[in-house]
Amino acid sequence: MIRVDVFLAALLASSGALAQGYPAWLFGSAASETPLAVTSGGTRPVDMRSRMHDLGLDALATISPDVEGTRLPGLDGGTFFIYQAPATLAAAGKQTLRVQRSASYPNSHGKVDGTAQAIWGLDYTSPTGSLYEWAITGQLYNQTGNALGSGAQNVAVNGTAFKQFKPGFLYGADQISPTWGGNFVCNDLTGTPDPTSGCVGVEIDNYFNSGVGTDRNGNRVVLQLAWGSGDSPQTLSTDHISTGILIGGNGAATMDNALKFGGGGAYGVGLNFAGATFNTAPVFMGQGQKLVFDGTIAGTYNWALSDIYGTMALQYGGANKLTIDDAGNVVATGDIASAANISASGVVNAKGGFQANGVTGVSCAAGTVNLSTFTVTNGIVTHC
Repeated sequence: MIRVDVFLAALLASSGALAQGYPAWLFGSAASETPLAVTSGGTRPVDMRSRMHDLGLDALATISPDVEGTRLPGLDGGTFFIYQAPATLAAAGKQTLRVQRSASYPNSHGKVDGTAQAIWGLDYTSPTGSLYEWAITGQLYNQTGNALGSGAQNVAVNGTAFKQFKPGFLYGADQISPTWGGNFVCNDLTGTPDPTSGCVGVEIDNYFNSGVGTDRNGNRVVLQLAWGSGDSPQTLSTDHISTGILIGGNGAATMDNALKFGGGGAYGVGLNFAGATFNTAPVFMGQGQKLVFDGTIAGTYNWALSDIYGTMALQYGGANKLTIDDAGNVVATGDIASAANISASGVVNAKGGFQANGVTGVSCAAGTVNLSTFTVTNGIVTHC
């Protein structure tokens, strides 16, 4: 079988044969054009046209200077396969397929003209399709053993971006444009309220065989965030990354749930901060924000804890039931019961009376105390 790398190299090498930049024999437009002779694994010349015919490619694909009206040259139709089985470490360190783009065009008008891609996978699904259409797929079968001590970490899909500055640029290092290592978008163009099918920006799964048991070493992780120095394993305490997960919207639209647990399954702990050290606090809430305790899927609740501009309030149904102000004053709208001592450095004011040690106390106003009837029970004044 003819090697694809030889075929592509030959095609590129002959791109100057015609004024358009493509050899005429590939398109069948010039009978006098000499078919390109390349070798396949040896020194024997190979007629590309006859070789493609032998492989059946002429029935599956054509080489066109204008694929499907895009004005781009390429292969129109067919299915192709590139196989590599490197037998040495040096060979394994080379790419099976490498695409390199060097954008050096000028832009002097100070605006964004759109997007440009080094690789573009474009897939249109069938209205009656039954397959899961995946435009780009990276599939990895990891069979490397940790016991060999290599410490290899194998990845199915990787996106790495370098925000880079080099001396001689027309601007400073702090003026490099925003950079993303990855970007996933689902743009709902249906215009339908309350859709019945999903539009998910990105889905991350972690599957395992049923019956594998527990994961006490914490190695089955759905999403991992890591940060640190890219040029040294040792970072400094003065080095900072501002945010691990940043959630922000565009315009006036509302996100009903910024972070939501649901969709089936069971959870041991919702948010676990036990293994981390926080310089400030694991949860940092703003003034006037509420912490709800009995919320429902529908978004309703009764009990909430809120900081109301200098007063911490425990609320039920939106009404304050217990408040503590900045001075430490406590106000309760109902009864306060305790099986232990209640101690206060200030005044305890009970408008409806108070009970302690099994008896009900009374408040004696000035001039109402009669020593003949004044009664103290279990240390509590019960009669004036």
